Amino acid sequence: MKFRSEFSHLNLFRFPSNFLKLTLGVMNSQYRLFVRLPLWVCLGLLCFMGTFSKRGLLDWRRMIEQNDKLEQKISEMAQQRVFIERQIESFKSSKDEQERVVRQVLGYIKPHETVIEFQ
Repeated sequence: MKFRSEFSHLNLFRFPSNFLKLTLGVMNSQYRLFVRLPLWVCLGLLCFMGTFSKRGLLDWRRMIEQNDKLEQKISEMAQQRVFIERQIESFKSSKDEQERVVRQVLGYIKPHETVIEFQ
């Protein structure tokens, strides 16, 4: 039993070689026009959109830089918090430190002290 396809009546070996070259040349130009060109256009658009869109590569890099700046600011604030907590503990524990701050910030003086201000 022999299977016949709808193209079995075409015997490519009987066609002249010039016809095949011409047919392949036309198919190649059609392939370029209808397959390769849209493919390259789509790839170009994807690259363009991936780079310049709202959530593209440039925006992603900007968000990473912003995230790094915020993390740096958080670490600076944590260091500042530790410093302030140490100051508070020193104020609570030391009478000399409390006296120094009161004299410096509020301008208090002890009795029988003379204050000389330079301008």
